[in-house]
Amino acid sequence: MYQHSPGNPLRRNHLHRNRRRRRGVAAVLAMMYLILFATLAVGFFAMSSTSVQVSKNDAMSTQALNAAQSGMEFVRYELNSLNVRDNYDFTATPVFLDIYNQLSAKLTGMGTMAGKTVSLSADQSTIYLPAPTAGGSVQWISLDGQTDGAGNPTGAAFNATITHSGDKFVVKITGRNRNTQIQRAVQLAYQKVANKSSLFNYGVASKGRVLTSGASWVKGPTGNADPLGSVLSADTASLNPVVIGGTGISGDVSIVTNNTVTFSGAYVGGTNVSSIIDPPAPNRGTGHIHYNIPSPPFPDIDTTGFAQFATNAYSNSNVLTNVVIPPNTNPNFTGNLTINGVLVVQPPNTVTFRGNTTINGVIVSPASPGAPAGTYPAFNASTNVLDFRGNVSATSVDAKDASGNYLLSDSVAKLPNGTDLRQMTGAFILAPNFKTSFSGSFGTINGSIISGMVSFSGNAGGVVQGSVIGNEVQPLSVGGSSQIIIQGRGTTNVPTGVSFGDHLGPLPGTYDEVMP
Repeated sequence: MYQHSPGNPLRRNHLHRNRRRRRGVAAVLAMMYLILFATLAVGFFAMSSTSVQVSKNDAMSTQALNAAQSGMEFVRYELNSLNVRDNYDFTATPVFLDIYNQLSAKLTGMGTMAGKTVSLSADQSTIYLPAPTAGGSVQWISLDGQTDGAGNPTGAAFNATITHSGDKFVVKITGRNRNTQIQRAVQLAYQKVANKSSLFNYGVASKGRVLTSGASWVKGPTGNADPLGSVLSADTASLNPVVIGGTGISGDVSIVTNNTVTFSGAYVGGTNVSSIIDPPAPNRGTGHIHYNIPSPPFPDIDTTGFAQFATNAYSNSNVLTNVVIPPNTNPNFTGNLTINGVLVVQPPNTVTFRGNTTINGVIVSPASPGAPAGTYPAFNASTNVLDFRGNVSATSVDAKDASGNYLLSDSVAKLPNGTDLRQMTGAFILAPNFKTSFSGSFGTINGSIISGMVSFSGNAGGVVQGSVIGNEVQPLSVGGSSQIIIQGRGTTNVPTGVSFGDHLGPLPGTYDEVMP
C-alpha cells in the first residue's frame, strides 16, 4: 500500500494544490462581500432619496392643506360678518343673491383680493371667490403676498366656491403649495345663525343724530347717574352726531365716528364737569363719551305676526279692538280712546291721538303687500305719522289686573291656530316707516318704541319700559321739558317681531377633505 511521507514529492504537490484552492475561495468570498456591500449601499442611497422625496411631497401637501384651511378661515370670517335679513327664506334664491351682493361689496377693492372680484354663476347657484378669468381659467388669492409681474400668486394661495343646497351653504376651499404642484381641498357646510346686537343696552339709539334741547332729561329709573339713560348715535355723516343741549342724560354717549359730541353745560353720566365727561387728549374717550365704537346692528322689523290679529275694519269708535286703519284715513282721536290688542296703521296715514289714550297692546305698520316679510314702503315723515298729543298709557300685551287675570281676553288675544298675542311681548310701537312724535305727557309705556323717526317735545315725559330706537338716518330729538325715564330690558329681552338679521355659521360635523 502506498504511504505518503513528508519527503515524498507526490505529497508536496498535493499540499500545494490545496493551498491554491483555499486562496481562490477567499477571493470569491471577498467579491461576494463587495457585491453585497455595494448592493446595500445602493439600497441605502435609494431609500434615502425616496425618503427625501416623500418628505418633500409631505411638506408640499401640508402646505397645500394649510393654504386650504387658511382660506376657510378667511371665508368663515367674511360669512360671519354678513347681515342677511332674518325673515328671508333661506331655501330660496334671493337669500343667495343677497349673500353674493354683500360679499362682492365687502371684498371688491380689498387688498387681499389684489384687484380680483367675486362672481356669480349664470344659473345663480355658485359664488366664485375670486372670479375666473374671462377665458374661464381659475384664479387664486395669495396667502403670502408672493406674486409675479401680473399680480398672480406664485406662493401659497387658495380659491373658494360657495354653493346653495337647501337651507345650507357649502363652502369648498382649494389650496395649493408655493410651487403650485400640489393641491388639497376642504369643504364645510354653513347655516344661518341669528346676529346679536348691543342696541337694547342703550336707552335711546338712532341711526341718525340724537339731539336734546330745552329742559329735557333722558335718564334711568334710579336718577341722574343711571347708565340706562345712555345714548347712541350711529350717524356717520354729521360732524356733531350727538348734541346734548337739554339738561342732561344720566348715562354715557357713544358714537361710531371720531367726530364731536356737544354737551356744553349739560349733565352726562351724572356730572357736568367737562374734564370728567370727556377728558382732553391723550385721555379723550376715557370718560362718559365713547368714540369709534363698532356700530351695533339695527333691527329688522317683521310685524306679520301681529297683523294677523287685526281682523276688524276701522270705525270711528272710542274702543278699537284688533283694528286695521286703511290708507289715507288720517283719523283724529279727540280723547278717551282705548285700543285693545293690535292696531295696524296702513300707510300713508297721519294718526293723531289727543286727550287720554289707553293702549292695551301694540301699534304696528304692516309690511308691503305681496313683498317678503319685513319689507316696508319707504319711510316718509310727512305722510306717515303717529302723533301723540295727549296723555298716553300703554300696558303690555301680557298685562294682568289686580286679580291676576289678563287684560286681554282669549277672544282678543288668541287665534284659532293657538297663536297667543299675550306671548308676543316687548314692543309698544313697531313702525319702521313712520315718524312717531310725543308732545303730551305719558305715564308708563310698557314696551320699546321702534320707529323710523322719533321725537319728544313740549311736556312729553314718562317711563318707557324698553328702549327708544330711531331706525332711519333721521334725527331723534328730545326737547321742551320732556323727561324720558328709561327702564331698559337689555339684550336678552328682544321684543317679538324684532331681529338683527343673520350671518352664516359653520356646521363643524360637516368638515371634510375632498378632491380639489
